[in-house]
Amino acid sequence: MEVNEFIKVEHYISVDRGQVELPTAEGVMLARIGDWIICGTQGEYYPCKPQIFAEVYEPQVDEQDL
Repeated sequence: MEVNEFIKVEHYISVDRGQVELPTAEGVMLARIGDWIICGTQGEYYPCKPQIFAEVYEPQVDEQDL
């Protein structure tokens, strides 16, 4: 359900429970449970492994939480 809300149904193909195929500029990529699905600058979606995500991105701190 979360994938359906984040990306539009027409943008991906459900392969099996727990994984989806995402069409990207580099071809179709497989996202599995635990992967992050990222929206790129051109509105494209692609999967990112958790360890890569943690190395590249930093948590955003909401000023309300300070």
